[in-house]
Amino acid sequence: MTSSAIRQTLRPGDAKDAWRTVLDRARKEGWLARLWAKDGSLWPGGVAGGWLGWIDAARGKAVDIAALAALSAEVRDRAVSDVLLIGMGGSSLGPEMIARTFGARPGFPRLCVLDSTHPAQAARILERLDLTRTLVVIASKSGSTLEPDVLYRHVFDRAAAIEGPARAAQRFIAITDPGSKLEAEAKAKGFWRLFHGEPEIGGRFSLLSVFGLVPAALIGLDIAAILETLNGAPDSDLSVSALELGALMGVAAAAGRDKLTLSVDPAISDLAGWLEQLVAESTGKHGQGIIPVVGEASRPGAEARGPGAERMFVHIGLVGGGAAPLPSHEVLAPGVEIRLPGPEALWAEALRWEIAVALAGVVLGIDPFDQPDVEAAKVKTRELADAFTASGVLPRPAPAARTAGLALFPGTPASGDAETLLRRHLNGVTAPRGYIALLAYLDQSDANLARMNALRASLAARLGAPVLVQFGPRYLHSTGQAFKGGPGGGVFILLTDQTGAPLAIPGQAMDFRTLVDAQALGDAAAMTERGRPVLRIDLGGDLEGGFTALEALVARALEHVALGWNQPGASQRAQGL
Repeated sequence: MTSSAIRQTLRPGDAKDAWRTVLDRARKEGWLARLWAKDGSLWPGGVAGGWLGWIDAARGKAVDIAALAALSAEVRDRAVSDVLLIGMGGSSLGPEMIARTFGARPGFPRLCVLDSTHPAQAARILERLDLTRTLVVIASKSGSTLEPDVLYRHVFDRAAAIEGPARAAQRFIAITDPGSKLEAEAKAKGFWRLFHGEPEIGGRFSLLSVFGLVPAALIGLDIAAILETLNGAPDSDLSVSALELGALMGVAAAAGRDKLTLSVDPAISDLAGWLEQLVAESTGKHGQGIIPVVGEASRPGAEARGPGAERMFVHIGLVGGGAAPLPSHEVLAPGVEIRLPGPEALWAEALRWEIAVALAGVVLGIDPFDQPDVEAAKVKTRELADAFTASGVLPRPAPAARTAGLALFPGTPASGDAETLLRRHLNGVTAPRGYIALLAYLDQSDANLARMNALRASLAARLGAPVLVQFGPRYLHSTGQAFKGGPGGGVFILLTDQTGAPLAIPGQAMDFRTLVDAQALGDAAAMTERGRPVLRIDLGGDLEGGFTALEALVARALEHVALGWNQPGASQRAQGL
């Protein structure tokens, strides 16, 4: 199966003239040839060339295919039931997509991903694993990212307590760049395997490197066959269609249609989570960019004015998967329909999007390979952690209001009861480019996701604005860049709780419960410093009761909130009360 079997239909809508102009410019300036030649001068400053190693990965030059085939054979012969991958951002989202899309081949272990510091989620995943029959993969490009580091230390401590440090180490694999702290740790402890990443490949572009292909090999996928599906050349159908897609995304975002509303067929639905990071972290900076909207229960109206005015629509499905819910040709909002011949074309589709996003950066005049605002939340978290280490107490603000077990914490000082605070916050969602992001520092369980989606539906129905659902801390390494550095208009609601038994972090005073609280507080502070409206709501120790109280509070606030975009008078929407 080749990438040429991927079908793409573009409807540029009111972006048609600008799109054609960009395509003409791209052809005259040779964008595709320069991209494949790793010419960093395509982007501002010319420094992006140092991050174009993913071009070599697309040609199969970032991995040793024979070594990965040998790894697959060895894993098949070992008594291994599971592979636990500990990572964050590009190191975890790619493997998660692989695991959920393809599953394990017969005779190979299952793959699951742990990328949350929430104690309830970590405990839930670890409790179902037999660590004496589990391979643990620590994937961290820098080798010092906070979440993989503390999770690794906890899991290694558990494994060592069962069968001793030396034997436990023979169940660990590290994937990291040369010279990292993790490399030194792996060598000192005697890990079973160590795989080096390519320093010129950023995390979100690393799917076709060891960060994506080692996990694929561990569950029995044929790496040589995967790489054969790619057609990496400037004049290939894959490259040309990627240019058309990237040009449309760029001109649409520049014109204000910066909400990429994405729907994906169930068989390949986890592609959406991987695309969220690729699009948001690559483009959301310097006050511009593209905000992915994933997982909406129903397709909003796509009219040129109203809730469709800020949107571009994309549907990715399988051939024969039914009609794509895209706007009709009369609608001005741009739309793209993409059809894959089967799940095995996912690899080529991922490469198409890497090219498209890189070229959208050319249109927008930004470097798609940096993430200048990701560090902000890390700095705030470290400050809180240092304060905890010094005093034994995590600095916490006092709530501005309480109701039915909920505690509300506005990012900037505010007074009023809980309903007033929430209503005032929601009234900050203004047309045409406003959106809401529900950011949950909770266990990402099916039950909690269903509750979050119920809240999303209530908010979207009344306000008519895009509503995003994200889980922390993973979004900090994904959409968090766009939330802090991208286009304005976002209104953020952080949800925290106090559930989960304490889980220790070896060598540190704080446990996972304290750490995840520090991460939520740190990101709220970082966004507030950047003028982003933030309201944190703590659900307490009874999560079910907390959600019930929150649903009731949201319902009361929405009864009196200003008119949504779907209703007359929205353009004169009230602010404050």
